[in-house]
Amino acid sequence: MANRTLDIDIDLTKTILKTERLVLRAAEEKDFDDFYAYASSDRLAMMIGWPSLKNKELAGQLFNRLLEGKRTFALIEPDEQKMIGNINLEHPLQAFAHAPSFQGLKGISMSFALSEKYQRQGLMTESLSAVITYVFEELHADFINCGYFFFNEASQKIQNKLGFKFYMGHMLSRYNMEILTIENLLYRNDWQNKA
Repeated sequence: MANRTLDIDIDLTKTILKTERLVLRAAEEKDFDDFYAYASSDRLAMMIGWPSLKNKELAGQLFNRLLEGKRTFALIEPDEQKMIGNINLEHPLQAFAHAPSFQGLKGISMSFALSEKYQRQGLMTESLSAVITYVFEELHADFINCGYFFFNEASQKIQNKLGFKFYMGHMLSRYNMEILTIENLLYRNDWQNKA
């Protein structure tokens, strides 16, 4: 059977998800200043593997890449109508695309970032739950891959809480060094059985 792990077409332009405290919609150009406000944190950049975004031009390049694919949710705080984070839906890693056990399955790789001001309030867990349900129920994915750098304990805890299970570790080049990255998986059946 042909490899079908990269065949999910995603366009979030008209998708709106609501959680108890946030609205999730496609990221738009008007969100750049809000994005820059949280993405320029060196600590946040280090945790998720972005370059330091102290320069608006560099931040703009990254933001434009997020907008290009129409695959990025902006996490909107409804009272201030401000983007406070993002969740990206990407093609799965090549490690999954070529593994025989994934042949015929449809998958998505997910990454996320949240303003430091809004962390430790359960907002990302709440938002990811809504996106995971959307990915499985509306996009009909079979699995979601999500990873984290070994030192990002917050991301590890969120993924564990949501039911992601360890798949593999690998080294990734960042910050002029090799960093151990943990890749986790969540299957649709496991998510549905958890609900």
